[in-house]
Amino acid sequence: MKAVEKESRHYLLTVRLNNYSALCAAYGDELASNALKHVRRSLERHLGKVLIAAVESEELTVLAENRLLESYSPDELIELLCSIISAEPFRCADVDVLLDICAAYRPVDSSTSSADFERLLAEAAAELEFAHPRSISTWRPMSAKEEARYRADMARSVQLLKAIRRRTAFFVWRPIADPKDRGRILYYDGRLRYANESGQQVECDTAITAFERLGLTHIVDLQLVSDVLDELQADPLARLSVPISAKSLSANISGREAGWNEIFTRLRRDPALGPRLILEVADTSDLRSHDDLEPFLDRLRALGVRLAVGRFGGLASSVEQLIDVAPDIIKIDSGFLHTAHQSDRSRARVGPLLDLARTVARMVVLDGVASSWHLLVALDEEAEWVAGSYVGGTSIGRDWINVNYGDAVAGMSSFNHAFGDHGSAPPKGQHTTH
Repeated sequence: MKAVEKESRHYLLTVRLNNYSALCAAYGDELASNALKHVRRSLERHLGKVLIAAVESEELTVLAENRLLESYSPDELIELLCSIISAEPFRCADVDVLLDICAAYRPVDSSTSSADFERLLAEAAAELEFAHPRSISTWRPMSAKEEARYRADMARSVQLLKAIRRRTAFFVWRPIADPKDRGRILYYDGRLRYANESGQQVECDTAITAFERLGLTHIVDLQLVSDVLDELQADPLARLSVPISAKSLSANISGREAGWNEIFTRLRRDPALGPRLILEVADTSDLRSHDDLEPFLDRLRALGVRLAVGRFGGLASSVEQLIDVAPDIIKIDSGFLHTAHQSDRSRARVGPLLDLARTVARMVVLDGVASSWHLLVALDEEAEWVAGSYVGGTSIGRDWINVNYGDAVAGMSSFNHAFGDHGSAPPKGQHTTH
């Protein structure tokens, strides 16, 4: 941890409850007000006694005294506090809700004048704008239908987050394979599942969509990336992809330069992790402005992390957006292969789509290989890599755990060779210092 302002024992902390107005609209003013009080109690629990400096609708500014804070830089402190408060659902009147928190921080001391104090208050409030609100923000009343959907989405999101924390939701893995040699695996896709009452695996897509509608995907995405890093640490030959929302690709999730610091720290601590981690987004039209995104992606790539874009051709993403993002991997939407048999025109789309994707990314995966006919189409179009139930369905285990060690090493070699030096981890001593 970076030490800061050793002479200062007081800290001005402004916290914003981003989904305050949505909670008001969906559950009423009382629940939203209690949620803000819960934030204050959480701050006191972790910082000690705090003095309320200002309260304005969804924002709370406190003056805290705690020597433990001197061990943290501002971005580390903000990320830690926000993750703690957002980690557990807030329960009020038999309702569980998730709180979307961002914060800004300023050190103060006994020499701070009244004018300087007001200036610091204004600076902290202004800095919250670096953490663009992701949550639904509206002061207008919700219709009965909107309120019911918001509440249902919140219930699904809370249930999934609890399941992830309790390990009753889990990853299953799907191979990305060579169509000419299905035993040659490039990497494995991670898909989130949970077990229903009958013990059957059920997809979590509905709950993930609920997170997206609430604007809270960053809460679950950061948890899933951390879980996949655990998998990579446990298996030094694993190459794994984790799907996340494009909106989570920002260094400023919890505040200025706060949100991904813990993950960056893990990647710097173990340089072998980054080159084996793939972050996959689907709709790049949800990405933030290029000015905000580019430095964040540069930091990821400096640590060896690779970026994949899925469902190419099936969503609103434009080729221009993809060129800006410069993904390492593009996955063709499975719908094109699934409908290729319907007409000559449908069949003719596959090849040009592959060619277009190859102009953008180094690696292209043709998704949707669900039959021998689909595999023949992939071979006919000279697809380098494919995915689908015919070449390998989802499984809790991964093949390389049980196969010959030499095969696993060969798979890693294929993965590294496919990218060359692109996206590899920097040598020791050359990591970014962010």
